[in-house]
Amino acid sequence: MVVPAFGSIPAFVSSLILILFLMFFEPFRIIFFATGMLGWFFAIDSIHPAMAVSSEENTIVIKITDIEPAEGQVQIALYNAAERWLEESLAHVALELKGREVEWRVEGIPDGVYAVAAFHDRNKNGKADRNWLGIPKEAYGFSNNVKVVFKPPSWDAVKFIVARPITAISIELGYWN
Repeated sequence: MVVPAFGSIPAFVSSLILILFLMFFEPFRIIFFATGMLGWFFAIDSIHPAMAVSSEENTIVIKITDIEPAEGQVQIALYNAAERWLEESLAHVALELKGREVEWRVEGIPDGVYAVAAFHDRNKNGKADRNWLGIPKEAYGFSNNVKVVFKPPSWDAVKFIVARPITAISIELGYWN
């Protein structure tokens, strides 16, 4: 659910007043629409100081836990669109293991909807190894700690919203069983 920012209700009310004014006063309506000023009015009226903060300053902190054994590396991919989910990541990293958990800070992220996929690349070959049936042989995990049954989780199951300066998520790796 999206909650309007403080001040957006008065902006809506002032827009409504302008529309009512233009409906009843024909000369003003003609001038306003003929000069294209109506679009500018709505664009300027919708800007509010609370919403003017740069959305490029967000950070996502991704913590991967329950990594056993503590050898190899963890591959983590960040996605920002349903149509690219598990196909083309926005950002990717391979982190060397020094314990049973790793943390990746992704900075400069705009507000939006994101998802994360990760796996334990124990042999450091850069891919998720599978058996002859296609079942993953290495531990893996997804944002929202969605459990996999017979196919990768959907975008809707793994997505999360970034709309504040720091968003922290934790993913527990597990094996298919």
